Amino acid sequence: MERLTSLSDWDSVWTGFPRAPANPVSQAAPQTAPRTTPRTHGVGLRDRFRELRRDYADYLEWDVLFAEHLARGTGRKAIEIGSAPGTTTIRLHRTFGYDPYGVEYSAPGAALNRANFIAAGIDPAHVFHADALSEEFLAAHEGAYDLVVSRGFIEHFTDMHRVIDAHVRLVKPGGRLVVSIPKLVGLPGALFRVFNPGVIPLHNLAIMERRAFASLFDRDGLRELHCGNIGTFRVHVCGSDRTSGPRAALMGALMNAQLGLNAAFRLCLGSRGAESALCSPYLIYIGSRVR
Repeated sequence: MERLTSLSDWDSVWTGFPRAPANPVSQAAPQTAPRTTPRTHGVGLRDRFRELRRDYADYLEWDVLFAEHLARGTGRKAIEIGSAPGTTTIRLHRTFGYDPYGVEYSAPGAALNRANFIAAGIDPAHVFHADALSEEFLAAHEGAYDLVVSRGFIEHFTDMHRVIDAHVRLVKPGGRLVVSIPKLVGLPGALFRVFNPGVIPLHNLAIMERRAFASLFDRDGLRELHCGNIGTFRVHVCGSDRTSGPRAALMGALMNAQLGLNAAFRLCLGSRGAESALCSPYLIYIGSRVR
C-alpha cells in the first residue's frame, strides 16, 4: 500500500507537541440555568459569548451529528485510528461515556497519547503503539469496539479499500464508524495553496468530494447514517503556525475574522449549517456495522 506520508513525518509532528491540560475547559454548550446575582449572570453571559465564538465545525460535529448518532452511557469501547494526541477519545469519554482506546503508528505520538491519558485519569495501556492496518493488529482487535473513529487519517493513503476495510473490521456488529477528512479542494484548498502548499502532496485529493468519499463506504455490512460536507466555512491551515512575515499576519487576521463568522453562523444558521462543495472544510461519514 502506498502511504503518502512517512513515519518520520509523523514523528516530527508529535515530537515536542504540547500535552493537553489535565482538566481542559469543556467545549460542550454551557449550562443555562437561571442566575440569581449580577455577578453569576455576567459569568453566564461571558460563557454564552465564548460559546457563540466556538469553532462552528466543532459544534456541528459534536453537538449535532455526534449527539444524534452516538450512544451515551458506560460499558462501550471507542478506539481512534491515528490517535495522537488522544484528545478526541478523551472527549468521547467525557461527553458520551465511552471507554477510550487509541492506536498510533508513531512512537512519539503514542507516548504523547499515553501522557494525555494519564493526565485525564485513563489507563495508558489503552494506547497501542502499532500499525492499525497490519494483519497482526486487526486480527487481535477484530470486532472489539463499539465505536471506531479516524479523523484526518485515510486521506494519507491511496489504497482506500484496504484502509476502510481495516476500520470496518474493528467495529462490533451494531457499532458505529466515524471517519472525517479535511478538504484541500475548493476554497479550503486555495487557503492551503497560499499558506502551506507543501502539505498538499501528502493528501489524496481524489477522495475529497462527497460522491467519491461516500463511495468508499458503499459496501456490504455498512449502513450509512450520515455522509456529507461539514463546517460551512473555516479558516484553518494545518502547519500555518510555522509561516512568518506578511503571510503570518494575514493568517492571524483571518483567524480573528473566523471568530465573528462562528458567531454569525450560530445565530443565523443554528444547527443546520450551509454546507457546500466549495466552502465546507471537512467531509464526514457516520455509519453502522450491520453484520
